[in-house]
Amino acid sequence: MGLDLVELVMKVENVFGIDILDNDAPHLGTPRQLANYISYRISCGKTPTSDRLVSQSRFYALRNILAQQFDIPIQNIRPETRFDQLFQNDPIKQWERLNTILGNIVNFEYRRIGYIPFTSDTVVEPPTSIQTIQDLLPFIQHTPFEWENDPYLQSILQQIIRITSDQLAIPIERIHPDSHFVKDLDAS
Repeated sequence: MGLDLVELVMKVENVFGIDILDNDAPHLGTPRQLANYISYRISCGKTPTSDRLVSQSRFYALRNILAQQFDIPIQNIRPETRFDQLFQNDPIKQWERLNTILGNIVNFEYRRIGYIPFTSDTVVEPPTSIQTIQDLLPFIQHTPFEWENDPYLQSILQQIIRITSDQLAIPIERIHPDSHFVKDLDAS
């Protein structure tokens, strides 16, 4: 992460009173992704049970997707289940498919760790910060309906856009919720 993004993350942490985990920050590429992450982190800190409730609803949504779209038996999908156990056949294609289904929420970078002798296959690992289903839950997006109808989410998103405008010295009109900080807004 460049200096612009580090300063943006620090400002967001200060404004919202949360810590953005170092492993999570590279996956937060747009204002909407950042707002979604913040809403998750804030809601988890409200009450002792809210973390469990937010995580449960996101877990059940992800479990249904994995069961229906990848034909994985539902009893094999638990929060602690590792993705390398679920995605044994063509893991890159399966990760890409999951990311597409979830709305391209995470910038998955595959680490190629070697080649299988006498084949063209590559040995890969899942993203290092997302090993289990539980690790992916903070990145699960709210639905478009939730974004349109929840004033709290809209408030967080508008604050993120204002902070982005101030930190990157970009006119607020140029910043769309799905503008990529680096590719679209030229953050370093």
